[in-house]
Amino acid sequence: MSFSPRLAKAAVSIALSSPWRSETADVPVPAAMCDEFCAEMARLAKMTIVGDGAEPGTQVGPIQSKDQYFKVLELIEDSKARGTIVAGGEALERTGRFVAPAIARDLPDDAPQVREEQFGPAFPVLKYDDLDDLVARANDIIYGLAGTILS
Repeated sequence: MSFSPRLAKAAVSIALSSPWRSETADVPVPAAMCDEFCAEMARLAKMTIVGDGAEPGTQVGPIQSKDQYFKVLELIEDSKARGTIVAGGEALERTGRFVAPAIARDLPDDAPQVREEQFGPAFPVLKYDDLDDLVARANDIIYGLAGTILS
């Protein structure tokens, strides 16, 4: 399997376009293409327009509640401590509850961002070795509103 920038673009587009952020919570990627995928995802996340959802061109709007805003920031801080943030993750200084889309990698399977729904622009990239490994890890998580597979 080889790296495809189109696949990275599709993953970012789906992840950032979901109004509920349920379609893509974790982004599993084959180990052999994880570095390139993360670099492309980071590049695309940095180009994402965050703002008022009623404004033309906005791709990511505000987080729906104050409690959820702080929960997303808490997940991102935990990800910084337990893995690597390759893009975003900062609260944006403007009126409202805006966070730059965060792409995290190298998180352990027990990290809250891996085990819980984020409901915000925070996406862990999960490296896997084979499909059996991926399925076992996915089945170990008790939460999940929806699933998406990109191939």
